[in-house]
Amino acid sequence: MNRLRKFFGLSQHERSLLLIALGGLPLVAAGVSLFGYKRMRALLAGPEARSLHASESHRAEAERVAAAVRRVARHGLLRGTCLSRSLLLWRMLKRRGIAAEIRFGVRPGNPAMEAHAWVEQDGRSLDDGFKEHAFANLEPARPHDPAAS
Repeated sequence: MNRLRKFFGLSQHERSLLLIALGGLPLVAAGVSLFGYKRMRALLAGPEARSLHASESHRAEAERVAAAVRRVARHGLLRGTCLSRSLLLWRMLKRRGIAAEIRFGVRPGNPAMEAHAWVEQDGRSLDDGFKEHAFANLEPARPHDPAAS
């Protein structure tokens, strides 16, 4: 009953975000399991609602969307993996015209391979539990352009 009271105490916008995340997380998690990351990202990439750019209002909205995904992962029926949560958050942001990137990293110096996926907007992590994470970002190697030298 307390959760229901808290839910109805949220703004209509926050309730809407929670319901989208609640329905989206199981679908994205199942899609990643069935199709893999690359295919699922391509499926979720669809058209944006608006142009992708950053502004102060976009930063605040990105935080609200990330908070909704975290709440659903924490209190919903399915926690999901960091990858499925990141894909869902990325898609929800993209649909709102907010530019963000999915990042991948590994914990350096750890003999057991420990990896993590998170979403960044304007170079800052939207992943609550890993704001100061110790994961080395696995940026794709960019080919050297001889014309640029």
